[in-house]
Amino acid sequence: MPKYKKFKGAKPPKRYTGPPKQQNQGVSNEELQVFHMLRLELPTTQMIRGDRIVLNGKEIDAYLPEYKLGVEFDGLYWHNASQGKNSNYHLHKTLTAEQQGIRLIHIWSNEWENNRPIVVDILKKAIGKTPKIEADQCSFTRLGDTEARNFMDKCHILGADKEAERHFGLIYNGEIVMAMSLKKDTDWWNITRVTDRRGIKVLGGFKKMISEIRKLTSETIVGIADRRY
Repeated sequence: MPKYKKFKGAKPPKRYTGPPKQQNQGVSNEELQVFHMLRLELPTTQMIRGDRIVLNGKEIDAYLPEYKLGVEFDGLYWHNASQGKNSNYHLHKTLTAEQQGIRLIHIWSNEWENNRPIVVDILKKAIGKTPKIEADQCSFTRLGDTEARNFMDKCHILGADKEAERHFGLIYNGEIVMAMSLKKDTDWWNITRVTDRRGIKVLGGFKKMISEIRKLTSETIVGIADRRY
């Protein structure tokens, strides 16, 4: 079985240049766009904005009680060390939410700006608004560098890992629906990327891929989990 390392806390992906334009009592335009997207997908579902009850005083930007889901919109300017947010701030908030049975998703403002289709896909999957297929319906295969990197650039929030050395995928109806990239370390393989296709959720896909890869190598496989999602 693969070993896992926990992501130690979200950090701003790039430098900030100043506070964003604000409206509606400090809520940014981008954050309002996220709220609007969720409301369009769930027009009749209760969504609490700025909830400070379930996490005992800590604010959740958008909380959906029916789904036990919280969404945090983290602006690069306000969510960094210079504004009092240390490296463990976001992880601690995520763990606090987990103790209440709540999944907390963190969205960085530059991800919403630059990778919006992928962020929307993450949110839709979290609320069950994408079609699902079973991994047993898929075939396992090794992918070439180009096709794997193209897939990751379109479907993974970080894009392709250009240093990855091996790529594997699940195929459904002739199309890649899930892919995994690995990079060799000294005595083990690191999983550097893994994701479903946008618009499709593969149930049991990760387990199936690991099971198939274990048939190809006896070396240790290590995965690093990004706790923001």
